[in-house]
Formats: sequence, structure tokens, C-alpha cells
Amino acid sequence: MKILGRDPATILAFLSAGLQMLVAFGLDWSDTQTAAVNAGAAAVLGLVTACLVARDQILPAVLGLTQAALTVGLAFGLGWSADQCAMLMSFVAAGVGLFGVRPNVQAIVSDTGDLVPRELPYRRAA
Repeated sequence: MKILGRDPATILAFLSAGLQMLVAFGLDWSDTQTAAVNAGAAAVLGLVTACLVARDQILPAVLGLTQAALTVGLAFGLGWSADQCAMLMSFVAAGVGLFGVRPNVQAIVSDTGDLVPRELPYRRAA
């Protein structure tokens, strides 16, 4: 993972500290808005890390990023109901499944403990 190295948490801490500094020096955001943006940044880094490390298990990261984006939107005045947010989450989950990422992936190790050869884009049990 050369893009982020071994330090996604350190990058997130740097971004969070920078955001807190901006708020301290005059950015007029509430605590809720600042926390929502921090959560969004964490979700983006989580998705990038998942893409680089475990592409076949990316569904939770995509859903987490979508939920974080909704939280940021709601914190900044998006007037959606809980039903509308739930519909968007369902649509995103179905879309991710449509484009080849399935929520149920098989292990890379067979029942006997042997590694299963990688077959793109999925791994199958031996």
C-alpha cells in the first residue's frame, strides 16, 4: 500500500488536527459539523485503504462512506427524512453489488487450510 504507506491513522490525525485548527482560528462550524467532517474523512480513508488492501471485501467501506456522507450532509442542513436516507443506502448497496462487489465473499483459505489460488475478481473455495 504505497499510496498511504502504513499510516492511514496518522494521516487522519493530521487532517483532524488541521480541521480543529481552522475552527479555532475562525471557521464558523458547530461541534456537530466538525465531528461530521471528521467522520467523513475517516470513512474516505477507510474506503481508500479497503480498495488497496481487500478489493473483494469493499462493500462495508462503500456503505460506511455513504453513511458518513449522509451524516455530513445532514449536519450541514440536508433536509432528508430517515426513509430517504435508508432508500439511498439501499440503492448504494444494490449498486455496489451490481458492479461486481458481493457482500458474501468466500475465504481465501480452503477447509483444509490451503491457500486458494486467486481468481479475479473473486476467490473460490477449493
